Amino acid sequence: MLASPGILYTWSPASYLTVLVPGVNVLWLSVEAVLDGSNPLGKEGGENHQQEQGFTDFGPDMCTQPCQLGWSAADIQVSMRTDRLDENPFLRNLFPLIKPSILDISFLQVDQTDGDGSQAHVAQLATGWMTENADVVAGWIAEAAAAG
Repeated sequence: MLASPGILYTWSPASYLTVLVPGVNVLWLSVEAVLDGSNPLGKEGGENHQQEQGFTDFGPDMCTQPCQLGWSAADIQVSMRTDRLDENPFLRNLFPLIKPSILDISFLQVDQTDGDGSQAHVAQLATGWMTENADVVAGWIAEAAAAG
């Protein structure tokens, strides 16, 4: 990797986050304003894209201040058929709580890419993450159970 400064425009989660870690060897830059709903490219349905306040939770060690990244943070969601969720209210309560860290997802992407491509490898990675983060997983389960 070059030691010279540079600018990278990208998204997350992505494997680059395993090398360029905010606050360690990269600084995220703030933008002046959040994207609005004007749909400047005229894309069909573009005005319906999420245009709320962008992610601002990075401290001064990770992002120029004030830190306005311009978009909402990556939004990874569990999905399931509605009829199945209706059959299991616990899962309906649990799924919105599942929010793994973007950095963890990025490392898992690298591990998956380096694997054999099998479903068993994906299950192994997921099981490993859940074991390493058992306290987080237990918290999600407890909160979902308490919600009824």
